[in-house]
Amino acid sequence: MQVIQVMSRISFTIFVFLLTALTGVCQEKNRFELNGHINVDTGVMILLPVAAPGFYDHHAIESVMPVKNGKFRFQGMIDYPVAGILGLKTNGRWQYISDLFLIEPGSQDVSCNVDSLRLLPAVKNRYSNELSDFNRKLKGSPSGGLSFLQAYILSHPDSYVAAWSLARFSESGYTNLLDSCYEGFSEQFQTSAFGKAIRSQIDLLKLTAVGGTFPALRLATTKNDNELLQGNKRNANFILVDFWFSACVPCAKQFPAFIDLYKKYHDKGFDIIGISTDGADLIGEWKEMIRKHNLVWPQFRDDNGVVAKQLGIVSFPSNFLLDKEGKIIARDISTDDLVKFLDMKLK
Repeated sequence: MQVIQVMSRISFTIFVFLLTALTGVCQEKNRFELNGHINVDTGVMILLPVAAPGFYDHHAIESVMPVKNGKFRFQGMIDYPVAGILGLKTNGRWQYISDLFLIEPGSQDVSCNVDSLRLLPAVKNRYSNELSDFNRKLKGSPSGGLSFLQAYILSHPDSYVAAWSLARFSESGYTNLLDSCYEGFSEQFQTSAFGKAIRSQIDLLKLTAVGGTFPALRLATTKNDNELLQGNKRNANFILVDFWFSACVPCAKQFPAFIDLYKKYHDKGFDIIGISTDGADLIGEWKEMIRKHNLVWPQFRDDNGVVAKQLGIVSFPSNFLLDKEGKIIARDISTDDLVKFLDMKLK
């Protein structure tokens, strides 16, 4: 059983690779400026990372900037071109979200339109044309996302656009196509710092693929202790590991069904483990949700969802159904399908 411990494994097995550029040659960080314009006068622009946060851990990037007279500016230091998404909040509410784009060292301009949701913003740098062409071909591809990306990488084996697209696709969890895509990159890319980081991310995602063994997680308990959570130590035939957070409405909507199943099947070998991704500032809200919904099964907290993101969990609710050996037999199983499964297996 492999153990994911945030400060040890993640920091020293993946993100340490991100100290150099794509070529693998150690370089000093390069300053960048992103000078933006948006067709509103006020609000707050937020630069959101794409893929696991660790791809950015060794960069220094501003993430929140005010809009003044329709203008904003982000700046910082980066080792290599990085991917991001721009979002606009006004009065605490999201008004705009862009599609993924790449930022390179140096100065570049970006133009956003609040009416163009989830579209590539107009960016003036050397990657914008390639990314526009990539998105156009991807949209028209009959083969689907990862299959298209696999072919694209074979013809662009050193492309940052392809590399960040692979990192983004990996957010949906492991599939063997991730390995196939990675193998299409050049040897120079695969042996670079960024290439090694993506390789490590794919390997981590394999830990939560159906058929694999769910990793042990060191998480906080409701008593603020740290506990090593191991699914196959619960002495249950089937275990549902449920990832949620206190402000997640869809998460709360499934609690009544979970409670019914827990009451019906707990004595027959069914268990539930709840893992919240609330931060330390929301411990009160987390505990109140547990009390309000009478969640009697064990509850843990993954501070700010750090571990969840490394497991490829980017939407909520999200869950894993394990057998008594801790093997993953289903991911993101619906409550209806879970009812059918338990009715069949634990009559």
